[in-house]
Amino acid sequence: MTTDSPVVIDTGPFRALLEESLTERLAIIEELTPRALPSIDPMAYQTLAANRRAVEEITRALNRIDAGTYGHCSQCSGWIAPARLEAVPHAATCIECSAQRREGGDHDDPVTDLPGFCPALGPPHRLRRSHTVGRRPTQGRPGKGIRSRAGRLVRVAVSREV
Repeated sequence: MTTDSPVVIDTGPFRALLEESLTERLAIIEELTPRALPSIDPMAYQTLAANRRAVEEITRALNRIDAGTYGHCSQCSGWIAPARLEAVPHAATCIECSAQRREGGDHDDPVTDLPGFCPALGPPHRLRRSHTVGRRPTQGRPGKGIRSRAGRLVRVAVSREV
């Protein structure tokens, strides 16, 4: 909730939470980096991407604390409710602006917005044709059959374009 009157925010506890979260996320990134290739471990790749986004958000929040703008909504310039900051310490927007952004479809997901994202195989795959789940590929058709983690047969025609 955006408030018009200035809110006094003790940034000390928030800084401690953000720094602790940053340390945890960086440890996860360090652990996942060697195997986080889409062809080796798609789940690790997605987890790594999510943790990198979180590290960026946390770093921006720490920068806002240093700049003295922590608690200000980056969109409407109002104050972010302390309850929201307690729930989401790295929040850059008030709850109203965040809801408007989600409802408006103005959210970017660097993983699922990739061209040719295939949920059955994991990112990133550039597909020429739609994948078919649960059907065996017939002879003479392009593509090859592979098994997903769930054991279902998935036919995918992967383009050679780079």
